Amino acid sequence: MVVILIALSGSVTAGEGVCLNDAGRISCVDRALPHVAQKAVVLEFIDPSNTGYGEAASRLMWRETLTAIRNMRGRGVLLATRSGDTAPQRENWDELLREFGMDPVQILQGSFHPGALRLGKALDGQMVAWGGVVKSDTRVALHSFLSVIPEVWKPILEIKVPLASDPTAPALARLPVEIDRLAFAPVIAEPDVLFGSPVSARCNLDAGCPNGVPIKSAPEEQARLPTGPVEGTPLKIIGARGKWLNVELPAGERVWMNFYHAEFGPIAVTIPPDRPVMLRNAPGTLQGGQLQTQGPHRVESVRRTSGVLWYQISSEHRSGWVKEDEVEPVHRLPAVHFLAGLYRYGAAQYPRAEREFRAFLHGETSRGDPVTHAMALQLIALSRLKQDVKPPGASPEEALSEALKLTPFNPTLYSMRAAIRLTEEPKSLPAALNDVTHALSLYPDHPAARAFAGSLAASAERRPQALRADGIDPTAILEAAEAFPPPGSLPR
Repeated sequence: MVVILIALSGSVTAGEGVCLNDAGRISCVDRALPHVAQKAVVLEFIDPSNTGYGEAASRLMWRETLTAIRNMRGRGVLLATRSGDTAPQRENWDELLREFGMDPVQILQGSFHPGALRLGKALDGQMVAWGGVVKSDTRVALHSFLSVIPEVWKPILEIKVPLASDPTAPALARLPVEIDRLAFAPVIAEPDVLFGSPVSARCNLDAGCPNGVPIKSAPEEQARLPTGPVEGTPLKIIGARGKWLNVELPAGERVWMNFYHAEFGPIAVTIPPDRPVMLRNAPGTLQGGQLQTQGPHRVESVRRTSGVLWYQISSEHRSGWVKEDEVEPVHRLPAVHFLAGLYRYGAAQYPRAEREFRAFLHGETSRGDPVTHAMALQLIALSRLKQDVKPPGASPEEALSEALKLTPFNPTLYSMRAAIRLTEEPKSLPAALNDVTHALSLYPDHPAARAFAGSLAASAERRPQALRADGIDPTAILEAAEAFPPPGSLPR
């Protein structure tokens, strides 16, 4: 049986089991998080080298994603893993395996991106994070990928060019923007560095933890120790196996703890340039001083006080604490920033979405896939376009120009630039039409470019007076449409 652990942002208590068969249908429950507006599925990572870190890698991404969106209400993350967290789930493994014949990890190994989409759709997820772990000398390389459900994101990302003279009228033109499968730069490190993170103990049992947060002498359920650390105790991660973290207690004792009971923080934080941040003497206090440097500052410890996370950092030769919502987190896995950006964009938090996509680009630098980096820049352009108050000195076109340097033969980018130009300045029609023509010359049958060109020509033909009221010459559009490369023609 493959168990789906569920967590809601803002409340990291979870634990519903969901069973899947090889057709991607849900057997144990009808739907996971049925009332949650937006959720991602993190699938157990493939482990072809038998490193033993496949499940641990997926749990790391799950927890980092939860940390990234923890202040977003109504957002959830589902984790699909082989091992369960209750005895009945483990006892049912063999029976369910015989019934279903194949588990999701096998589905993923057999078809990769299509398999990820099948599993994500089965759980009503909008995004599916998955990957693989392979050996690299004494280190491990964590490769992560993201598949998004096209039919969910097409309407969210679509650019609608409005009529300035009548914003309530049907759009002048529409451009569908699609996210395809995305590949992220591998994270290569020694296991203790890969999984090492500032964490603290947290009780996630409904009945509470009267004997302390549960810990084990070995990575197995029956190895429970009689007492555990109190909630909030800082821990040092020294390794991981499956769903277990090998942690060092403050006194130096090494024990095992379920990922579920670790309060994760980012590996570092940066200070936003537009607002001051206090470095406090202790969590929840007002005493301290203002931080002077932007960072990044390495997070040394994490603590929860009255439902708020605090991060301990060192700056200017002094140590102190910063509040989670006053700083920008830096996550170990750059893919988490991309995923968090999609969450923010889907929730119409466009400034935060842009910051997450920028953090992703900063984390991967030049090591990543140019297509994925160009997609991040497209999403930055869309985030800027949707903001009511545009950031000074940062235009959507600027982000698209950066993307075109990476993928200069991408028809979607030229179509996007045309749509954005018409949205922001209708008088830029000649330049926009040149972009549409260029997009279709690169790929005459490109679905997005063809749809945008068709909607633009249809408006010019059916609503010429409305276009003229916006200062747009419908005749120029129809003349340009006559010269567009026809469907089925060869690229120029």
